Order: sequence, then structure tokens, then C-alpha cells
Amino acid sequence: MNDRLIEACAYALERHLEMLFENPVKIPGTGMCELPIVGNLFIPDLEPDHSEFFPMIIAALAARERFRQEAPGWPPLPLHERDIELFKNDDRPQVQVVGLYGDSWRYAQWDRQHPYFDDYVSGLMFYDHTPDEIRNDRSLLKEFPPLPLDGLCNGSLYWRSPEKWAFDLERQAARDAFMARERRDAPR
Repeated sequence: MNDRLIEACAYALERHLEMLFENPVKIPGTGMCELPIVGNLFIPDLEPDHSEFFPMIIAALAARERFRQEAPGWPPLPLHERDIELFKNDDRPQVQVVGLYGDSWRYAQWDRQHPYFDDYVSGLMFYDHTPDEIRNDRSLLKEFPPLPLDGLCNGSLYWRSPEKWAFDLERQAARDAFMARERRDAPR
């Protein structure tokens, strides 16, 4: 019974996602459309098989559900980039941290390794680059005591897994080496 229920739910979710792709939001004059739910862009003519996007969308929906369970009473986790920006730019620090959390999880491509909300916000409260209106908010300080969080670094407010952090460091080192060669080899 359990397996059949899981299969039925998976089938219903897949059908629902396919329906969302039938009339995606088009970006005028670009040939691009928004991915349903998360808002990333795609080119329908180049990517006609929408099922390749399903794992990312499902992971985002799972992140929202995890957030709902771990942070009851907080606004729903924004998944679409437009909603994330609205939350991040809200006047209320409590809403801003939910937007930052959504942005961080989005940057991590909805990876399940992403820290839980309380760990992430405690990390924000500790981190020097977090806006003052968040770091100095008394209710946030009371609920989320400042604690360091590995993966918040280099002035960004999104978390990076150890693998992503290593990749970013390698990429930056390659960029720096390239720029050094360009300066050295430039005509004087």
C-alpha cells in the first residue's frame, strides 16, 4: 500500500509540474521563460524536455516543507527569486532573515546539506557582514544567539557547502592567476 501511495503521489506531482510548463511565464523579446515555482530562466526551444528541471523544483518544494516544519509561525519560505528579493528588502528584520535563508538555499541549489534555519540565523547574527538592522534586532538576538557558521564567508550572506567553497576558491585562484598573467604580458 505504501509503495502504491508513493507512486501515486509522485505521478500526481509530475503531472502537476508538466501542467505548469504548458504555459510558462514568457520574458518578452527574449525567447526565454521562467521556470515555474523557482523563477530561473530557461529557453523552451533549447530545453524542450522540462523533466530535467523537475528535481530542482521538487527540491525547492521540499526545502519549503522542511522550513515549515522547523520554523512554525514564520512566513512561508520564498522560492521564486522575485519573492526572495521582496522578503530580503522588507522593513522587518524577521522577514528579511527568511528572505536571506531562501536566497541562501537557492544559491545552494536546494541542497539538503543546507543548515537549518536556526543555525543559519544564528550564523547571520554572528557574521560581520550581516546588515545591522538584523544583527541588532533584540527579538532575533534572543531567539538566535550569535554563533559562527562554517560556509558563511567572503562577505556573502549565503551558505556554501565545503565542496562549493573549495570550488569557489579554486576558481578565484585561477582568475587571479589569469589576471596576473594579463598584467605581466600587457604591452607597456
